[in-house]
Amino acid sequence: MKDALNKILGDKNLTELLTGSGLVLFFKALGMFAGYVFTYLITQYLGAESYGVYAICFTVLSIVVVVSKLGLDSASVKSISAYITEGNQEKALLYFRKSIVVVAVSSIVTGLALYLSAGWLATVFDNDLLENSLKVTALIVVPNALLHIQAEKLRGLKKMAGYSFLINGSVALLAGGLFLLLINLYSAATETSLWALGGSISVLCLVIFFKRDFKVKAPKWDSIPYKNMFALSLPMLLSSSMLVIMSWTDILLLGYYMDETQVAVYNIAFKISAIVSIVLYAINAIASPQFSVLFASSQNGQLKTLAMQIAKLNFFLTLPVMLGIVVFAPYILGFFGEEYHAGQTALLILCAGQFFSAVCGSVLTLLNMAGKEKIVRNIVGGTALLNIVLNVIFIQLYGIEGAAFATFISLILWNILGLIAVKKHFGFVMLPFIK
Repeated sequence: MKDALNKILGDKNLTELLTGSGLVLFFKALGMFAGYVFTYLITQYLGAESYGVYAICFTVLSIVVVVSKLGLDSASVKSISAYITEGNQEKALLYFRKSIVVVAVSSIVTGLALYLSAGWLATVFDNDLLENSLKVTALIVVPNALLHIQAEKLRGLKKMAGYSFLINGSVALLAGGLFLLLINLYSAATETSLWALGGSISVLCLVIFFKRDFKVKAPKWDSIPYKNMFALSLPMLLSSSMLVIMSWTDILLLGYYMDETQVAVYNIAFKISAIVSIVLYAINAIASPQFSVLFASSQNGQLKTLAMQIAKLNFFLTLPVMLGIVVFAPYILGFFGEEYHAGQTALLILCAGQFFSAVCGSVLTLLNMAGKEKIVRNIVGGTALLNIVLNVIFIQLYGIEGAAFATFISLILWNILGLIAVKKHFGFVMLPFIK
């Protein structure tokens, strides 16, 4: 036991991973709890149908924000951490500033496009309630995109406490408080929850904007060409866009083919299944800059060691979480209301997919941070297209269970392809217990 502890403490990368991911895990758990409280408030005050409308709006927001960021959020983690490792804080600051400017402009454009197309989208989903809700959603695009860029800057600087607070617990905690305030001042409609969400994001964005994280002056504006930034960020945009589309395709297509109550039931099941991947999320948040630094400094042996340690950690820490959800699924779903028991089968299918993803470790994160972002783009792009086709077929045949099964197949496929790519380019299989 003592030898094992000394081995862990002697491994700088593993120690940093455990310390940092533990912090992220705490805030992620806090954020998920706050998110469930926020969800509970919406379901209890507004009902399943209104929550279904909220879920569609939040899905649209997620997709539009990903497009607005142009991949610069993921690129910032890689580039800022690399500049800091080189001792070049000036360029790290400039990269962040140029990213903020680009994202501010692009999010204004995409937010305006969403606002103007709200009526058309409401017609597509055959729900008049959506138009006003989508217009409110459009107003959240700019602050949400800017908040994500600032959070990823903190991750690149390895300031994980600030990153975790911004991305996880803070938004839902503030949104819950604002919701309770607004529900008594405003009508009991979906817009109430969206105003609360947008207000909390805007407050946090303004607060963090005035915080100085660099103690240097940036070099000349053209010392980092936009061409170089986009050469890295655009492949990451395509892969992150496909990831978001794959994550939310089921919600959008359920909204198209079925009523909002079914959307609400599925969305609750999806949110609960996400608990299975909480450890993977926490570890990936720390692993991204670590992979980037090790790859940039050609420490391939350390890169493999860290990747295999992550795969084992994910397995051992995720297994009890998944088993707990499987055993207590009826009670967890019943907490939100009797109608949500209908999502039990979908929840179990989604949990199985999330567990397989966790067991495979951080394959896509490794590939993205180690210069293989185009491979990630191809893997995620192909599986996202397959996910859309499977959802269209299975939802019409099996409803919410069909959506869950489509997501399950997509998760299995993209992780298997990721494992193959890691084996091909780095020479090892990123699975626990395989040497």
